[in-house]
Amino acid sequence: MLFRSAKKLNEAFIKQITTGLPFVTIKAAVTLDGCIATKTGNSKWITGEVSRRHVHNVRDKTDAILVGIGTVRRDDPSLTTRLSRGRGKNPIRVVLDEKLIISPTAKVINNSDAESYLIIATTSMAPPEKREKLEALGVKIIVYDSNDGLIPIKNLMADLGKMDITSLIIEGGSEVNASALNAGIVDKVTMYYAPKIFGGKDSINFVGGSGIDLITQAMELKNLKVKHFDNDFLVEGYINKNNYLAD
Repeated sequence: MLFRSAKKLNEAFIKQITTGLPFVTIKAAVTLDGCIATKTGNSKWITGEVSRRHVHNVRDKTDAILVGIGTVRRDDPSLTTRLSRGRGKNPIRVVLDEKLIISPTAKVINNSDAESYLIIATTSMAPPEKREKLEALGVKIIVYDSNDGLIPIKNLMADLGKMDITSLIIEGGSEVNASALNAGIVDKVTMYYAPKIFGGKDSINFVGGSGIDLITQAMELKNLKVKHFDNDFLVEGYINKNNYLAD
């Protein structure tokens, strides 16, 4: 039991030194019916203040945070750690932007409170002049060749590992979540549930993509834990197929 606890405390370090890859956690705030946004894309705020404060404590202990360009354009997040009395370490920000359509006025580029740097992963479809302008603003650009127009997320994880990024949280939309899960890069899932129901077939689910045909194809989580934050509750667990710590 003691050995198992020590492994869990050092899970990110263990994965990075044994595989060269960061330990990846998907984080989402969801309703009881599994929605991360309404049909209009509205998502602020699903969970309560206590849950959101816990998220910032988690960010403080994480090397990097990743989102897609859809989240940047919709929410214009800073992706920083906001704790009381100015405490908190800001993670490296990573944005997936296949065509470099990010606005140069986006908070993730211009937030003066973020001591950490910004990485944008893109593809060869991105205009070279846009890349040069962003690099002039201090943004690190990583360009990938892509046959399907998407960023090869496995290759990105390998490159982030080479930058000594040990732990990474994905706070993306449904399609980014689907891409990460389908690529097999996710180790852990953390879901902050709020006692709300959106309903509607056009509400945005936690995981997008085409889905599965059979229940037997479902991804399963192990070592589940549940915590309460006022009216919200957190469910966290490890993906079976990836997690060398699960058994």
